[in-house]
Amino acid sequence: MVYNPNSDFLLFLDESGDVAMPGSNYFIYSGVYFDNKYYIHNRVKHDALRLKFQRHFNLPSHIEFHTNNFIRNKRPYSNYNLSDQKRRDIAFKYANMICHLDCHILNVAINKNKIVNQFNILQKCFTYIIQRCENALKYDHNSSCCDVVVDQGHMPIVRRAYNQMITNNTISSICVPGARYQRNITLISTPAGVNSQHEIFIQIADFITYIVKLYLERNISSPAILGSPRITSVLKPGDEIDLLNIILPKINLKATKYKKTNPYGIVIYPT
Repeated sequence: MVYNPNSDFLLFLDESGDVAMPGSNYFIYSGVYFDNKYYIHNRVKHDALRLKFQRHFNLPSHIEFHTNNFIRNKRPYSNYNLSDQKRRDIAFKYANMICHLDCHILNVAINKNKIVNQFNILQKCFTYIIQRCENALKYDHNSSCCDVVVDQGHMPIVRRAYNQMITNNTISSICVPGARYQRNITLISTPAGVNSQHEIFIQIADFITYIVKLYLERNISSPAILGSPRITSVLKPGDEIDLLNIILPKINLKATKYKKTNPYGIVIYPT
C-alpha cells in the first residue's frame, strides 16, 4: 500500500468491543502513528518477525494476524497445531516487535457502564482518538498533515463520524466544569479504507486494542472479567499487564500522566 508522500505522518486505527448496549463493557480505539519516512523501516521489522513465526511455528507469514481469533485458536489458526504455550510465546514476541518500531501508540476507551445520556459510541470514541492524535502532531511533532487509515469494512460509519466531527467538534473543558469549547481539526485528513489483510499496521493496532480491552476487563471492571477458558489458557491474568509493559515506551501517556491509577495512557470516557 502506497500512501500520500506529502503527508508527514500516518495513523492506523482499529477497534475492539461493540457499540451495542449493554454488550461489552468497553469500546476501544487504538492507534499506531509514525512519521511517513518510517513506513518501510517499520514494515521490514514486522515482516522479519512474521518470517520467523513461519520458520519456528509453521504460521504462514501471508495470513492476517487477527489477535482475537489467534488467541482463541479459531480458524485459520486452528489449522497450524499451535499449542497454548506457543500462541502465548508468539503474542509476547509480537509485543516485543512493536516496542522496537519507530512509532507511537494512542488508546481511547468508552466505559459503557458509565454512560448516562446516550450518545453515538463509535463516533465519540473516534472523535477523542483523532483529537488526541491532532494534539500530539501539533505539539510534539510539529507536523502539518497526517493520513488516517482504517479497515475498509468500517469506512461508512467512520466517514460519517469524521464529517460530523469536523462540523461540530466541541470538547469538554478541563478547567471549567460543564463548559465546552470548539476545537478545529486541521492536520488530520479524511480517513482512507484498506483491507486489513494487506495492511500490517492495522493488524498491529488490532493487537494493541485487544490487549487494552483485556487489561480493562481484568483490572478496571468490577467485578473483573478474566475471559473464557480459551483465552485464560493462553493469556493468564497478569499477562495483559506484562504485554502492556513491553509496549509502554511507545504509548502516548500525556493525557493521563497525572493519574497514577492509569499508567498505560488509556483515556477512558465517561470519567
